[in-house]
Amino acid sequence: MSRIEEENRKEVEEAQRKEAMERQRKEEERYRELQRKKQCQRRRQKRNKNV
Repeated sequence: MSRIEEENRKEVEEAQRKEAMERQRKEEERYRELQRKKQCQRRRQKRNKNV
């Protein structure tokens, strides 16, 4: 494999790694948001039962 091909391969791998990390970060963010919404919903339900 030529030096240029090797550099291109490494650049592609790095770009793919960064994309995967960004997808994971977004997925974790969505999960935390869902957990926060569930917690708020439970609090509202509990509050409504006490009224």
